[in-house]
Amino acid sequence: MFVPDGILGCIGNTPLIRCPMLRPKGGADMYLKLEGFNASGSVKARAAKQMVEAAVQRGDVSLKQPFVEPSSGNLGLALALVSGARARRCILVVDPRMTKYSEAIMHAYGAEVVCVSQPDKEGSWQGSRLEQAQKIVAEQQAHLFFQYSNPDNQQAHYETTGVEIIDQLGGVPDVCVVGVSTGGQISGIGRRLKQTGSCRIVAVDVEGSSIFGGKYTPYYLRGLGLSWWPSNLNADYIDAVYRLKEELAFLSAILLARRTGILSGGSAGAILAVAMKEAMSIGPDGRVVAMVPERGDRYLEQFYNPEWMVSKGYRSELNIATWLEWCAKLETLPQHDWRPK
Repeated sequence: MFVPDGILGCIGNTPLIRCPMLRPKGGADMYLKLEGFNASGSVKARAAKQMVEAAVQRGDVSLKQPFVEPSSGNLGLALALVSGARARRCILVVDPRMTKYSEAIMHAYGAEVVCVSQPDKEGSWQGSRLEQAQKIVAEQQAHLFFQYSNPDNQQAHYETTGVEIIDQLGGVPDVCVVGVSTGGQISGIGRRLKQTGSCRIVAVDVEGSSIFGGKYTPYYLRGLGLSWWPSNLNADYIDAVYRLKEELAFLSAILLARRTGILSGGSAGAILAVAMKEAMSIGPDGRVVAMVPERGDRYLEQFYNPEWMVSKGYRSELNIATWLEWCAKLETLPQHDWRPK
């Protein structure tokens, strides 16, 4: 029997489940990697743990230095948990899009929360949060992890997530579908899977994000997208990119909950829709793994609320037949449009 020492031992080794109820007719087997089973409720627990432990081991951070990170989402929650478990001071720079639920969790772990009031000149909240975090670093000699360029973020997924997928499947899948924000998850998993066997790594982004080109415009979906190409994102490990409307992402997450009992975030909905498209394309002998990055309880007052969906001009639900039609029509971005020159 394995009994972990403390809550940080409950990060990693998340379930990989087969979902025959999602398998398209004549298509590939669908598998979901349920990262909501991590201690903080998301895949970001892996990066937070790795970044803190590696920095401490290297001596990059002193015992009295506070941690700081610009994050309104899952990395912020995960860093708050890790900091609380290690009795470290943690300052999180957030923006007004964050749910009251998430803010309450951050405070419960003992984190200090600083909220910016305006996006940067490009309309990006990420840029505004980073600027404020850098001010805190200068004023309080805090240690900034900055998940977008921190190599320990990518390394966490190379050493754990990718290895788990291979061990649980008994080999590499034909396709692995991963959402993109910081680039750490898809690059770490992609590097591990491609070193082990032949696997198509598929990236998922949201319309409004400008990671893969185009103009950044605000959107509600959390967990996907940025207004720049993060240095943790390695194009060499990506075979294809999809960019989805957030409405489809939200509706897919709602459908996932009703068809499988898995309550996830909107980013998982986007990933699921792309995984379905890929499963339709590769035939019955294939295996598609879709990353489900987080639990969905923090979104109950947002897209899981029909009134919220209608207020944004979106449908509040979608039947399975129409959903499959929408998935079948998804197309990848032309590689010459997104791959860095």
